[in-house]
Order: sequence, then C-alpha cells, then structure tokens
Amino acid sequence: MSPLMLGLTTFVSLLIVTSLALAIRGYVRNAHHGVQWPLRKEKRVLTTITDVQIKQDWKEGERWERSRWDGRFVRQRTWQTYYGVTAQWVHVQTKQRYIFGCKIWSDEVAKTPTAGDTIVFIVNLRHPQQYAVDVQSLS
Repeated sequence: MSPLMLGLTTFVSLLIVTSLALAIRGYVRNAHHGVQWPLRKEKRVLTTITDVQIKQDWKEGERWERSRWDGRFVRQRTWQTYYGVTAQWVHVQTKQRYIFGCKIWSDEVAKTPTAGDTIVFIVNLRHPQQYAVDVQSLS
C-alpha cells in the first residue's frame, strides 16, 4: 500500500472515531441532564408566580460548532431573552412555604408569564431544592 493511501486511511479513521466520540459525549450529557432525581419521588405542584423579570443570556443549543477562539468543539450558543420567574407554593399538610426560581426562554412559550398566573413545577418531595418547571403549563 502506498504511503499516500495509508495516510489517507489513517486520517479518515481518525475523523470517524472523533465524530463517534462527540456523538456519544453529547448523548451521555443529555441523558444525565434530563434525569435529575428518581422519578417516583416527584410531584407536580401548582404554584403562583410572584415576580417576573425580563433578562437576556446565552442559550445553549443542541448542535456543536467549532470555537472561533481556540478551535475546540463547543455547543452552539445564541443570545436570547428569557423570563426570570419566581413562584411560591405552600404545602397543604405542613404549611411550609416554598419559593422556586427558574429561567423560561421566551421562544419556548407562547404567552408571557405575569405575576399572579399559575405554573406547574415538578418537585422532589424528599429534596424540595430539586425541581423543574413544566414550561407547557404556561400555554
């Protein structure tokens, strides 16, 4: 086999291995990020929005792109508006008041959240500091 073909074969093999490694890394990252606690301990609670602030920040996308600064692969980022929502919920049995805060991206909801609206949070009852917002409850 000529040295040119050997070099070309090696280069193509390295490209395939690198793309597979990046795909696996993205899959593992998304799988871990999606499940934060055991699902059997969660409860959907209806909360009341107490405060909404309009802010902007970088939103990470699903795609990967090469960084212009150092050439590394990084998640695609876009500058977007989001709503900083603060909501509260009172546990019926314990009368304990819980305050939740979340970031809701403006492109993920059809209606702007306002104070006094209700929104659903998914809460781990054993560890109430672990929660997630149900964005679809704003529609």
